[in-house]
Amino acid sequence: AADRAAAFPDVAGHSVHDTATLWFAQFNRLETWDADDGNALGWEGSGWIGNDLERLWIRSEGEWTDGTTESADVELLYGRAVATWWDAVAGIRHDFGEHPSQTFAAVGVMGLAPYMFEISATAYLGESGQTGVALEAEYDTRFTNRLVLQSLIEAEAWGKDDPRRGIGSG
Repeated sequence: AADRAAAFPDVAGHSVHDTATLWFAQFNRLETWDADDGNALGWEGSGWIGNDLERLWIRSEGEWTDGTTESADVELLYGRAVATWWDAVAGIRHDFGEHPSQTFAAVGVMGLAPYMFEISATAYLGESGQTGVALEAEYDTRFTNRLVLQSLIEAEAWGKDDPRRGIGSG
């Protein structure tokens, strides 16, 4: 128990945490194709700026076709380290595109679970009482130092129908 406590001290009292401002950006998907309506672009990415304990996160995904945003969402979240390998996040999400736009309050957790699973769980509360939850789990399988299989599973559930935006409950 003493060795474990020495290896994983309390995050808030850890003397190694630095106050230097760092940043990170990653695109999981950035693709283009020739669609019937013209050129198209799809993206999914995230990034942060901050230090070891506090970060400002941005997450976005969407599709754009021939000058028109089909559907997209952008999340701006404040993240704070709450435990070893885990951050609590809170902020806003804005959905826009062909359907009417909507803004949500967002709260969730992101972190590294045992066996190196990257987990993200976020709950949303939107205008007119619309609620939702998004869950994502990711796992990297290394075949070689350069060849990595990245498995990803994600799910979203919504509390009630929103026919204006093409969302059904469940």
